[in-house]
Order: sequence, then C-alpha cells, then structure tokens
Amino acid sequence: MQYAKPENKRKLSATTWTILAMAVLLLGSMAYIAYGEYEAYKLEKDQQIFTAGYNQGIIALYQQTDACQPVGIFVGEQQRQLIDVECLQQQ
Repeated sequence: MQYAKPENKRKLSATTWTILAMAVLLLGSMAYIAYGEYEAYKLEKDQQIFTAGYNQGIIALYQQTDACQPVGIFVGEQQRQLIDVECLQQQ
C-alpha cells in the first residue's frame, strides 16, 4: 500500500525565511536582555541583603558595648575583646 504524495507542496519564499530568521533573532535578543536584567536585579538584592546584615551586626555590637562590658568578636580562630573607650575613661 502506497500513500499518495501531496502534489501541492508549499515552499517558503525568501521573504518568509527572512521574517522567520528575524523573529528568532528578536526572541533571542529579548531573552538575552531579560536574563541580563534579572542578573542585575539579583545582584542589587544581594547587595541590599549584605548591607542590612552588616548594619544589624554593627548595631548589635554597639548595643553590647553600651553596657561597658567587653564583647568578644571572632574571625576564624582569632578572638578579640572590644570595649567602649568611654567606659575605660570613666573608670
């Protein structure tokens, strides 16, 4: 059993191919730009989160030294004791 071959094959013209190629390029460009904008947005949010955490740490350190008690800070295995200079001058 053989199937009949369609006699009217539609061939795409050069104009149609050009339009299709331009559409694909446009979509690719839009995706590339959207990805770049998303990455910039993520970076901005990460910087905001870092700044907020940094500020919270400084505020906590300030509040702890406000009671004139030494506060331990750690960097890796190194430790330092911090105390407010004004507290030393009061003694």
